[in-house]
Amino acid sequence: MSNTVFGGRVAGRNDPCPCGSGRKYKHCCGRPKPPADVLYVHPAKQDVDFYMQRPEGQDVQMGRSYGLIPMGVPALVHVLTTAGIEVRGVNYPLERELTPGFDLRRWLRAQNQARVVLIDLHWYEHSYGAISVANVCKAVLPEAW
Repeated sequence: MSNTVFGGRVAGRNDPCPCGSGRKYKHCCGRPKPPADVLYVHPAKQDVDFYMQRPEGQDVQMGRSYGLIPMGVPALVHVLTTAGIEVRGVNYPLERELTPGFDLRRWLRAQNQARVVLIDLHWYEHSYGAISVANVCKAVLPEAW
């Protein structure tokens, strides 16, 4: 089990959880999670590899990342989790902004038991990024729908 880094400090198993719940880390965010049946990926406007292909040390961006998620997605995730289906998701552009080294392919490989991948497509300008995410998902998780 990996520990969570919060404010430059690593949370140990018996420390209070950094999320602020008041519980011990091992009973909160540090608990092992079951494998996800369904994955949700919110795509960026750009190709998945857009940020990976930039020259080392250069901050190349094409517009600002769109971090909002359509309202229907949280509702759908709620319905699935209420039915006992484990869902795990990532907002790709926001994750890339918070963690520049985030690798969608590595994240997907870690979720190798997922059977379904949901990718939202809510605006025309995000269609290129959504298709790119779909291609990556199919390459990494060929058996998932």
